Amino acid sequence: MRIATIVFLLLAFSSFFAASCSPGYEENATIQVIDGMGRPIPNATVQITYQVDQTTGKGYATTAPRYTDSNGIAAFTFRNQEVLQDRVDCEYTIIVTYDNKKAVQKATVNEHGAIITVALDVFALNIQAVDQNGNALSGAEITAGGVKKAAGDDGKATVLLGSGRVNVTLKYGQGLVSREIAIQNDTDYYYQVGVYDLLLHVVDDRNAPLVVNATIGGKTFQTDENGTVSVKKLLTAKPAIKTNYRGLERSLDADLAVQDEYYLVYDLHAPMISNMVASEDQGRIALDMTVIDEGLRASGLAQDGIKVRYSFANTDYVAPVFVKAKDRYETLLGNIGSNGIVEIFVEAKDAEGNIRDLRGYFSVVYVNETT
Repeated sequence: MRIATIVFLLLAFSSFFAASCSPGYEENATIQVIDGMGRPIPNATVQITYQVDQTTGKGYATTAPRYTDSNGIAAFTFRNQEVLQDRVDCEYTIIVTYDNKKAVQKATVNEHGAIITVALDVFALNIQAVDQNGNALSGAEITAGGVKKAAGDDGKATVLLGSGRVNVTLKYGQGLVSREIAIQNDTDYYYQVGVYDLLLHVVDDRNAPLVVNATIGGKTFQTDENGTVSVKKLLTAKPAIKTNYRGLERSLDADLAVQDEYYLVYDLHAPMISNMVASEDQGRIALDMTVIDEGLRASGLAQDGIKVRYSFANTDYVAPVFVKAKDRYETLLGNIGSNGIVEIFVEAKDAEGNIRDLRGYFSVVYVNETT
C-alpha cells in the first residue's frame, strides 16, 4: 500500500505540472518592446501566435499586428478554445519587428509578470538639424526607417533604428535633403544644410512687372501684381528657376549664397527705327537713321542687328550698314543712275530676337547742274 500511495502521489504531482493553464483559457498579454539600453521603442509591430485548439483541428492563430505606443507597449487579449486538458498548449510566441530587426520570444500563460519585455537590437540615431550658420532648424521633419520625427526648438530629434546604412531625409521649408548614414550603435549626427531665401522680380524690358508662373526648386509659384515672388527656406543655394510667360520660358542661374534678390527679364519690345533721312554722297544715296532698343532692361541690338535692302527698277539689293554715332546708323545705296522710286526695307533685331520692320519709299531725281 505504501508503494501505491507513492505512485499515486507522483502521478498526481506530474499531472499538476503538465499544464500551467486550463483549457479555454483567456490570456491578457501586455508586451513592452525596448532596445538594448532599456529605452521603449514606439511604433514597433507586435503579433502573437497562440493555440486555438487541437481537438477540432483549428490549430494555431496569429493576431493582427499592433503597434507599440510611446512607451513601447502593445496589449493583447486572446482566448483558447481547447476542451481537453492534455491537448491544451499554454505556450505562445511573440513576434516583434522594427525597422530591419526582428525578435521572436516565447511566453507561457500564467508564468510571466504583468509586462512581458522583448528586447530588439536597435540603436538611437540622434539628429541635430542646423543651417549653414549653425542655427537650429526648429520643426524640421526627420524621416529614417519609415519613422518621422519633428525636430524640437533645439533642432534635435531621436530615431531608433536597426544597424546598417539608412537613408535619413530632412524636410524643412521648401526643400528636402537625403543622406545615407551608417548605424552601428548609438550615433550622433550633425545634419547641417544650407537654408536660403529668394526674392525674384519678373519684369519686361521696360521694367513693367509681369504675372508669371515660376518653378523654383521643383515647386510652382506665381508672381504677384508687382511681378514679385518670395520663397523662404530653400535648402539649396542654386535652385532650378524657370518661368513661363505666355508660352515663353526663361531660366535663371542664381547663387543665393552670393545674393538673394534677382531680376528675370522678358524683352517684349522690338527696337525703334526713326529719323530716317536720305541724302546724296558723292553720287551715291546715303540713308541715315536712328535705331534704339528702348527700355531700362532692354537686351540691346543683336550683333549685325540692322539689315537694309532696297529695290529699284525691279532689282533687289543689299546695302551695308555702318555705325555713325550713338544710336545713329548709316547705309550707302549703290549709284541708282536714273530717276525713279526706291523701295527701302530696314530690319532691326534685338538680342532677344524681337524684330522691327520698316518699309518706305523715296524718289530719286537727277538734276543737271549748270554753271
